[in-house]
Amino acid sequence: MHDIGLYKWMCLCVQFKGKSSAAAGTSFEAQESALAEECDAICRLHGVSAGAALPVQLKALDTEYHQLLDKGQSAKADHVQALFAWKSKMATQVFLWHCFLD
Repeated sequence: MHDIGLYKWMCLCVQFKGKSSAAAGTSFEAQESALAEECDAICRLHGVSAGAALPVQLKALDTEYHQLLDKGQSAKADHVQALFAWKSKMATQVFLWHCFLD
């Protein structure tokens, strides 16, 4: 059984997306693409392909995060941590969309 609050949230997201301008959508898509490419590059550094399972990709990002912390590069580590959060959030949203579409 699905949470009605979540259902309302998803309806609002669909309505908002429908009202957004094409330029804003293109900018958002470009930003999403850049983040995905950055995650893929970090994964490749750790021997993980872009098509690997999500937990494996997240492990590669976590490994990068800890390596940067160990080197004293906290600003870069913070950025990788943000990428980790973004990747996790995107996966959750995809999962939720599939739950409601199936």
